[in-house]
Amino acid sequence: MTTSGPSLPWDEATLAAITAEALALCHADEAEIILMGTDHHLARFSQGVIRQHTSETSLELRVRAIRGNSVGIATTTDLTRFGIERVTHRAAAMAAIQPPAPGYPGLATPAAVACIPETCHAATLHVAPDDRENAVNKLMAVIAEEGGEASGHHATEGRVLAVRNSRGVWAHHLGTRAEWSAVASIDEASGYAARLSPDHRTIRPDDLGIEALTRALAGQPVAPPAAGRHRVMLEPYAVADLLTLLAYISFGATAVAQGTSFLASSGRERVVSPAVTLRDNGLDPAMPAMPFDHEGVPRQIVDLLREGLPGTCVHDARSARQAGLVSTGHALPPPNPYGPFPVHLDMQAGTHDREAMLSALGDGLLITRFHYMSVLDPRATRITGLTRDGVLQVRDGRIVGAHRNARFTQGILDMLMGVVAIGRETFLQGSFLGCVRCPALVIEGLDLEG
Repeated sequence: MTTSGPSLPWDEATLAAITAEALALCHADEAEIILMGTDHHLARFSQGVIRQHTSETSLELRVRAIRGNSVGIATTTDLTRFGIERVTHRAAAMAAIQPPAPGYPGLATPAAVACIPETCHAATLHVAPDDRENAVNKLMAVIAEEGGEASGHHATEGRVLAVRNSRGVWAHHLGTRAEWSAVASIDEASGYAARLSPDHRTIRPDDLGIEALTRALAGQPVAPPAAGRHRVMLEPYAVADLLTLLAYISFGATAVAQGTSFLASSGRERVVSPAVTLRDNGLDPAMPAMPFDHEGVPRQIVDLLREGLPGTCVHDARSARQAGLVSTGHALPPPNPYGPFPVHLDMQAGTHDREAMLSALGDGLLITRFHYMSVLDPRATRITGLTRDGVLQVRDGRIVGAHRNARFTQGILDMLMGVVAIGRETFLQGSFLGCVRCPALVIEGLDLEG
């Protein structure tokens, strides 16, 4: 059995040596050294055939040098003595010619970082290429048995983040993630399934194939649903799409400071159903956890929505200083003009199993996921987008057919205000911000345009 290729320097001693050398070579008033690495392996498949295998291992050193309140940033992947010396010199030289940075908060000071067990799984780091291929073939075979074609991807990844600064901060973390997506296509019908886990052994590809296939077998889509407001059940994938976009436009400190987030004026009035609680939780080992941010600040669990009431936004050092608060440990890699974002979204589960969810829906639509979503009014959380990979008709709690995709336009908070039931099973999946763990929802109404 072959291994997946070269690996990152996962041992603390190597990470410590590289960052300490860079810090010693950076001639500035203060300096921050960030080491970021990935060991990524991917198999992509479409129409029932594996089309692409890729492997990439990268390790990047990012230096932030400070002279007074002026900041210079430089990066390199050359980790030789010469490369490290050159990048630190560039960062310091840039800081010398930059104007003072408005609102510069200073570097982080040392603080205790949570110890999160079992976030780096050797089995995920060392998936052999033939094992990856066999797993993908297993999923595709399940779908092919019913005359369907499978498309999607299977990726495994190791990640390392280490932060050291001249004020004494030293933090490092090793983590893994395995991700699957699968689309089953039968004529014009399609179904979708996806999963994310730190441990690839917890994801069964044949189960994913069955899940995607079941949606595709619900029936060939006929006309789009009639225009108007429909009672709908949103699968966890659709919920994750909405929560990711809501987090992007609402729960970062920059959006609040600029007045584009609903949190800027919500007060303590209820904004969604009291059944809804959403937090950012980067400390749960069941997620791809990260106990600190790219400034070396310990990550906090932040309540974004709690029992229907607005919570708080996430902060990095700069936004926290401007707001007179402390950082919640959500800084992104510098340079970052966008501010902090929540990247480990976690929605509280309910008590309904799938049969009870369909019963609560009664007559309505079952929606798998969304795509092509655009923001129309961020403060009102009003968005537009399309359904994708399954709009199923439900009558008396039973799936009876399928529709073509349709456009929707509505506020996300409006949707969440109408939550009728919440599933007890949660799915963890990747997003463009990071990851989302959430259940299915039944909501009173989704405005479809037909």
